[in-house]
Amino acid sequence: DEQRNIWDAYLLGSISSESVFQSLDLNKSGTINVEEINYFMESVDKANVSDEALSLLQKLGEDHPLDAEEFERWLCMGTELRRVNLALEGILDNLDDSSSSDSSDDEEGSSSATG
Repeated sequence: DEQRNIWDAYLLGSISSESVFQSLDLNKSGTINVEEINYFMESVDKANVSDEALSLLQKLGEDHPLDAEEFERWLCMGTELRRVNLALEGILDNLDDSSSSDSSDDEEGSSSATG
C-alpha cells in the first residue's frame, strides 16, 4: 500500500512530514479531515504512534480539519510519545531482568555458603 510505504519512509527519516500530510490529503484541499485521518491510520496499522496521540488526533480531526502545520506538530508529538513509551518499556524490562538475576545470584550464593 502506498500510504504504508510513505509512513515507513517517514519513520526512517527518508521523507518529510509534509510528504506524509500530502499523502493524507486525498482530496488535495490543503487540510485533512477525520475521514482522511482514519483511512491513513488504518492503512498504516497505527504503527509507531502512541494510543494517546491517536486519541488526540481523532479529537482534533472531529473538531476541525487540520492544516499541514497542525498535523506536523501532532506527528512530531505522536511519534515521539511512542518512542518514549518504547524506551521506558525497555528500561523496565531490563530492570525486571536484572532484579530476577540478582535474586538467583543471591540464592546461589547462600546455598554455596552452606555447602
